[in-house]
Amino acid sequence: MNLEYYAVIFTSTTGDDLSDYQEWSDKMIELANSIPGFISVESARSAVGITVSYWKDLESISNFKDMPIIATRNSEDVVSGIEIIG
Repeated sequence: MNLEYYAVIFTSTTGDDLSDYQEWSDKMIELANSIPGFISVESARSAVGITVSYWKDLESISNFKDMPIIATRNSEDVVSGIEIIG
């Protein structure tokens, strides 16, 4: 059994209006599930949200980070302070 994997750590802060946040979060998870090499995801949220997704290899992470919804989300109002560390 191969236990090697990579983690992407996604942090976010939210404003007062969370109406679109859950929908966006669900889209992110759906998108990740569609990329070969995605293993799983774990999240925790209070004033700051932290999501850790696990990936088979660096190519899979690159494919995720290059998706347009990931690249443009930082300029929108629902979530600010996006940082993806991979």
